[in-house]
Amino acid sequence: NIYIGLISEIKGNKYKVILPNYEGFFKYKKSKALKKGTPVYIRFIGGNRFELVPYIEGALIAVDHKTGEIRAVVGGYDIKKSKFNRVFQSKRQPGSAFKPIVYADALLNGYTQVSLLKDEPISFWDPDKYEEWIPENYYGKFFGDVSLRYALVHSLNVASVYLFDKLNSEEVIKLAYNLGIKTELPNIKSLVLGSVSLSPLEIATVYATFANNGKRCNPYLIKKIINSNGKVIYENHPECKQVLPEDVNAVLVDILKGVIQEGTGKKAKILGFPIAGKTGTTDKYSDGWFAGFSPYITAVVWVGYDFKKKIGWKATGARTALPIWIDFMASAHANMDNIEDFKIPENTAYYPINDKTFSLASKNCEGNKELFIIGTEPEYDCKGNFVFYIPEKFSTFLKENIPPLNIKINPDLKLNKKDKQVKIIIDENDNFIFDIKGEN
Repeated sequence: NIYIGLISEIKGNKYKVILPNYEGFFKYKKSKALKKGTPVYIRFIGGNRFELVPYIEGALIAVDHKTGEIRAVVGGYDIKKSKFNRVFQSKRQPGSAFKPIVYADALLNGYTQVSLLKDEPISFWDPDKYEEWIPENYYGKFFGDVSLRYALVHSLNVASVYLFDKLNSEEVIKLAYNLGIKTELPNIKSLVLGSVSLSPLEIATVYATFANNGKRCNPYLIKKIINSNGKVIYENHPECKQVLPEDVNAVLVDILKGVIQEGTGKKAKILGFPIAGKTGTTDKYSDGWFAGFSPYITAVVWVGYDFKKKIGWKATGARTALPIWIDFMASAHANMDNIEDFKIPENTAYYPINDKTFSLASKNCEGNKELFIIGTEPEYDCKGNFVFYIPEKFSTFLKENIPPLNIKINPDLKLNKKDKQVKIIIDENDNFIFDIKGEN
C-alpha cells in the first residue's frame, strides 16, 4: 500500500513524515527536491516498516554527440521495481522542446534571428474535433511583433504557431525525420508545440545533431563485442550524416544559448560553462523536459508520471527536469578545465543588434551580439553622431566596419595625413553628413 504524507522535519538523510495515522523518520538519500512541506509517497512494507518512494518517474539519456556513443541511461526510479526503460520504451509529448526543429527549418528558408513574428490572437479550425483551436502563451498574454530569437528564447507558443503556419509543414516534418525523429508525425498545427509523443532517445538524437554542427550520429549502446578467445564478433561503426548546414545550425545554437542566458533555462547559468538547450512543458503540466548540450555532451531529462497526470502547480520543465539536468551536467564536466565555447563557421559573424528596432546597433545604440550568416545581417537603423579614427585605407575601413551604412563618399571629399577623425552624422531624413577633423 502507498500513502501520501508531508515532510515536517529534515535531519541529514532522515525525513520526518506526517501520515494520517503515523508520524516518523524515514531514511532517504539527500535531495534538493525534498524540502519541509513537500508531499511524498510512503510504501508500507510490513510490520512497522515503511519506505519513502517517489510516485513520480523520470528518465535521463546522455550522448557523446561527436560519436553517437550513449554515455548514460536512467530509465526510471528503480529498475528492481520496474524493468520499463522510459528512455527507449516510453513516448511522451515533448512540448516546447520540439520547437527548435521548426525554427531550424525557418532558418533554412531565409529567416534570421531578427525576422519578425506576430504574437497575437490566432485560431485554426480543427476538423477532427470539429472546433476552433486557439493556441495560448504560458504567460497568458500576447507580445505583438517579436523577433524570431525572442520567440524561441522565451518559448512563445502563439508566435511559434504563426511561424509554423508560414512554413511548408511537409518540409518541417522531413527535417524532423532527418534530425532523428522516427515516430510518424501528423501534419497538424499543434505539432510545433510538441503535441506528438516522442521518446527521450528521439529528442536526444535531435539535440545531439544540433550540438554536432548539424551532423547526426545515430546513438548506440554497444561499441564492440569480444568473445572468450579475444575475437571481435561485433563492432559498431557509427553512422554520421550532415543533415543541417553548419552555418544554419550555428545560428540555431546561438539562439538556444540565449535560452540559457535570458530565457526559460536561465537557472542553468550556474554551471558556468557554454551550454545551450530548451525547456519543454506539456498541457496541464503532465510532462517536464529539458534537452540541452555543451560542446562535449548532450543530455535529455524527462519527468512525469507513467500515466497522464499533472505533476504539480506550475510544474514546468524549468522546475522539474532542468534541476536534474544541471546536477548531471555539473558531474559530467567536473574534471574538465577551460571548456571552450561552441565553434562557429567562417561564413558567420556576430553583430550587435538593437533590441528595439531589430537592426544593427552602433556605439550610440547599445545591443546584444547575435550570430548571422554573413550577408543576412539586418540593415543599419540608428540615428546619431559617430566618430571613427581614419586608418590609412579609408575606403577599406568603411567597407569592413560599417557596411550597412552603404555610404556614397563624395568625390570632392579629400582626406590627408592630418585628418585624424571623420564624424558621420545621420539626420532625421537618414542623410549621411561627413565632418572632417584634423589633428587639432
